[in-house]
Amino acid sequence: MKGVMRLYFLFILFSLTACRAALSPEIQSTADHETLFEEILADPKEHIGKVILLGGEILRARTVGSKTEVEFAEIPLYKGTHPALGFDPGERFFVIFPERLDGVLFKKGKVMTLAGKVIGVRRMHGYDYPLLAHEESYLWNKLREDRFPSFGAFLGFS
Repeated sequence: MKGVMRLYFLFILFSLTACRAALSPEIQSTADHETLFEEILADPKEHIGKVILLGGEILRARTVGSKTEVEFAEIPLYKGTHPALGFDPGERFFVIFPERLDGVLFKKGKVMTLAGKVIGVRRMHGYDYPLLAHEESYLWNKLREDRFPSFGAFLGFS
């Protein structure tokens, strides 16, 4: 009976972890799910005002006054909010956060799911990249574990 209860507990734990949403239902309902990142990249000014969802790997963060501007490399999203593993980071985009971010948490290589409003372009090396205002985000501390949790500790494995 203890084995059945342990399996039942593991099933419930896995179900709750797998269903956790990275972004709130409110932001997901207001975001534009039809416009592709490639369309925004091609002409960011045409999409000003749209709230979009993106996956991104942090390339660089810099503090500007009381705000932080973060440069990302785009990562496709799986099922709308989870960054897809196995893809090379794509084109750049920039997000302005309304506060100073902790450089230890938001460092190069970290992956985030973001919702942002397109507010313009950031010109860099002769190219215009999308510039977004932060609406909501989720920082994946341990991407593989967050997406595919390990239950070894519960099963007696390390």
